[in-house]
Amino acid sequence: MDLGKKLIDLRKQNKMTQEEVAEELAVTRQTISNWELNQTKPDVEQLKTISKLYQISIDDLVENDIKHAIVERISNTERLAGLVYKILKWIIIIFLGFIIFMIGLSLLAILLFSFRSFEEGLTTVRTDTSLNCHLNEQQYFFIIYQVNEMPVRILAPDNILEDLNLREQTDINQTINEITNYFEENDGTCD
Repeated sequence: MDLGKKLIDLRKQNKMTQEEVAEELAVTRQTISNWELNQTKPDVEQLKTISKLYQISIDDLVENDIKHAIVERISNTERLAGLVYKILKWIIIIFLGFIIFMIGLSLLAILLFSFRSFEEGLTTVRTDTSLNCHLNEQQYFFIIYQVNEMPVRILAPDNILEDLNLREQTDINQTINEITNYFEENDGTCD
């Protein structure tokens, strides 16, 4: 509400005429009319006298813009804080969702890997045998094994493995035959 309208309302609430107000304030009726029409404004001393006459604070009389500005800033700050809160809430929700998704994905990968390893463990076929061979009064002990379709592996003393010169085999029986043949050809035995 503007000051002129406020002065009219206060004068009417107090059942006073412009002449009566002018007399109380020691101004002319024309000055009161100009104030009420917002053509001029009272100075600070006149505002003090008006506030005493109507028993109202100067802030309420002029509807201090600072008060409105503070209220408006507070409400704007509250709205901004609410918006920031909503944005942060969504960022946290998205971040937590991403973390949960990554944990779930990791657990799924672990489960699939574990299941695959378990499944491979169930289908693993290990074939092994041992040979005890003799040559030139020396004893040679061989452990020959194979897992699934992997190459045949031989555990034996290095010096005899070099002499055998075995090619990489995928058939365990063929490897056993080659070792046995080598010893028989060199007047040895295998059992």
